[in-house]
Amino acid sequence: MNSNENKAEKQKLFMVEYITGAVANYISGDENISLIEAFGKFYKSIWYKRLLNYNTLLYRESAGYVYELYKENPNGAGQ
Repeated sequence: MNSNENKAEKQKLFMVEYITGAVANYISGDENISLIEAFGKFYKSIWYKRLLNYNTLLYRESAGYVYELYKENPNGAGQ
């Protein structure tokens, strides 16, 4: 892997981590649960799996957008 590919991979990973933390924070606040519980809920959702799949380009979206997807359909049924 050359340095440009390595940099791009690190940027994608950073965005996934940032979005995951922000979404967990939204879940925690809206559902009045601990942040750890909120991370667990998001990690179990289809949206986290899609966020990890770079081909979906979901990592390029805002945390608010990903959270709205999660709120509308936590399990991703029909998506």
